[in-house]
Amino acid sequence: MPAALPQLIHLDPDGSSVAQARLFARECLGRWGLDEQAADVELVVDELVTNAIRHGRGPVTLSIGRRLDRIVVQVQDPSPEPPEHEQPGVLADQGRGLMLVEQLAAGWGTTPMDEGKRVWAELPVD
Repeated sequence: MPAALPQLIHLDPDGSSVAQARLFARECLGRWGLDEQAADVELVVDELVTNAIRHGRGPVTLSIGRRLDRIVVQVQDPSPEPPEHEQPGVLADQGRGLMLVEQLAAGWGTTPMDEGKRVWAELPVD
């Protein structure tokens, strides 16, 4: 399948937006015939949106697009602070999100914006 224009959704900075973001990701992948990629993309979306809500101090925008061999997930929030790797303890119930993103994505990073930042991840298309 050729590239697909990015799909965009604006999310409120609350916990219910994470489920909305996962559903949005699943629907995008379904339209593109990439249902088999849904679990990995949903996990990356979950982690990036959760971080943006937890640390971003405002509304969040999620974009999901398709390049020839990549699915591109981008999450924008108003905080200029880049995400930080944590070293969670064995019993910690959070702090592993970026490690999961690194394992699933072919690449990820942060792009500073005039107001805030955009965190992106690219997942290979199987």
